[in-house]
Amino acid sequence: PGTGKTHTSVAIVKGLLALNRRPVLCTSDSNTAVDNLVEGLAKARVRVIRVGRSEAVRPELFRYVLEKMHQDKQGSERNTAQQRALRQADVVCCTCAGAGSDFLEKFNFAAVLLDEASQVTEPSSLVPVAKGCHQLVLVGDHKQLPPTVICRDAGLAGLSTSLFDRLTNLGVKPHLLDVQFRMHPAVSRFPSDAFYDGRVRSGTPARDRPPPRGFDWPLQGVPVAFVPVTGPGVREQREARSLFP
Repeated sequence: PGTGKTHTSVAIVKGLLALNRRPVLCTSDSNTAVDNLVEGLAKARVRVIRVGRSEAVRPELFRYVLEKMHQDKQGSERNTAQQRALRQADVVCCTCAGAGSDFLEKFNFAAVLLDEASQVTEPSSLVPVAKGCHQLVLVGDHKQLPPTVICRDAGLAGLSTSLFDRLTNLGVKPHLLDVQFRMHPAVSRFPSDAFYDGRVRSGTPARDRPPPRGFDWPLQGVPVAFVPVTGPGVREQREARSLFP
């Protein structure tokens, strides 16, 4: 986290556009991740359109939502105008499921970027890939959360293995973004050592991440503490492999 995956995704998309891969399909399993892509691409002055239900989109991004466009028109006239807007876009953003929507039925995308790819089930990731993809970019982190699969039997049968994981298990080596800017160096050190062989460095010095005041930190200047939660009426509960009071 905090290594600039979205920033890198935007740079990759701009590179694909420079190679005349237009239009590029940018997708993810969650609306939040798709919105982040739309925001980053818009700031980079890329002509982007967001396909999907407007109620699932952040209000400040409504200007890019296809559903919100050409509301002054009706029926077939509105549909024609929206299809024209899609054809003029450099990038189309939607969820993986949204890539199979009627809006995009007649569209193919030679280049596809899938964000949070390690959290997407393999069948979901194949929806955008099936839109004529020749070049696929997977952006994610298989050391973080896996795909959410509620059915235990389906998970054990392999559905909890993402396409990202499958490729890394087959020996495809991902490119590692090795400088993080979000966490205090003392906080990021453990995950770096435990999951990334100590390869992730901190681009933000400790002095720029002062610990919050009002707490007696065990080690001065380091915002890390374990606080026991005990007392009358406090019981520890278990959910899956997690414990919480």
